[in-house]
Amino acid sequence: MTKEKAKMTAEKDSLQVEIEKYQGYMLRINEESFNQGVRQVAYFHGVLANDSRFDLGKDIVNGELVPLGGEDIEDADQVIENPVAETPQPNETIEIL
Repeated sequence: MTKEKAKMTAEKDSLQVEIEKYQGYMLRINEESFNQGVRQVAYFHGVLANDSRFDLGKDIVNGELVPLGGEDIEDADQVIENPVAETPQPNETIEIL
């Protein structure tokens, strides 16, 4: 019984290491995807990613820039009512208020 327990403990530890490896991998993929989006905003809209007007602590709700968690959003459609109509054309400069 003790050998079985030791074997199961070793297998559990091995799986835990593998889980942690994949968690780190997934976090890197998510971060790189975000960075890719930021680079595309800079490229297509002529707005530098380090522009002081960007604030990752805020979001657009009902057409206004508000602090994250500062507004209750009952419906996801409330964030961008018509995303197609508000999408700028490539190389069009947008004004960030």
